Amino acid sequence: MEALFSIQPLLFAVFLDSDGSAHWSEYDGKKVTAAFPSADGARCVVLLDSQASPKPRFENLLCVDRSGKMLWTGELPDTHDCFMESHMEPDGLHAWSFSCHWMVFDPADGHVVRREFGKYESSRTVGAPLRPRKACLVPVGAQAFEVWKMAQAPRGVPRFVGEQEGPFERRLKEKLAAAFLNDGLVGRAYLAQADLHDGTGVNVILALRTPTCDEQKVADDIGTIFASIFAADVHLDILFLKEHSEAAVRKVCQPFFRRDGHTNVRIN
Repeated sequence: MEALFSIQPLLFAVFLDSDGSAHWSEYDGKKVTAAFPSADGARCVVLLDSQASPKPRFENLLCVDRSGKMLWTGELPDTHDCFMESHMEPDGLHAWSFSCHWMVFDPADGHVVRREFGKYESSRTVGAPLRPRKACLVPVGAQAFEVWKMAQAPRGVPRFVGEQEGPFERRLKEKLAAAFLNDGLVGRAYLAQADLHDGTGVNVILALRTPTCDEQKVADDIGTIFASIFAADVHLDILFLKEHSEAAVRKVCQPFFRRDGHTNVRIN
């Protein structure tokens, strides 16, 4: 194990393990999500965990030298914001913000090289955003039902391609699961990538299996939660599943919420 970078006064260090991976300690008592030492070991870019501060605006992307001096902090794109994920690429430091901005910084001085707004996948093998939708479902109600009715048509069953993951998605899933547990209206829920055969390509779908209930109310409640996390021009489709369509989504995606075994709700 080799020390790549350290700040003795803060007891912070980044280590290179024998398998080529890196690990690090806490930074000034705060959990670290990622750390990127420079090649000469003179400085290090640190991403603090987004939950390490209760403040709505948390400047958690920073660069420090070995004495602990702050060299720069990553510019936040919104007033209530923080960075959720970052990684180093040949063209700079890539970072994703809670407000759905993707930014590229010059690691030498922290200036912004590139900035885009949109819905980005968190996988490090996928650098491109999901295809943006022209329509917006915030609140989701009426337009979501247009998708649902189309999807039930014989030629309109979506082609599910995988599960949607990422830091923003994890927060959305947590909030939705808490709401679903309280309202008793949703039996199982999936956040998936799917092609709706509408010419827009692969998009994010919130697929729900529900008992007989007020689907408009479910959609409106989801819209309120979605709008509390994502900006107004980020899109989400809602699909109310039947037995055959749930079988299709389960081939590529596991439910992030399931009520089975917790209540007596019967799913039709």
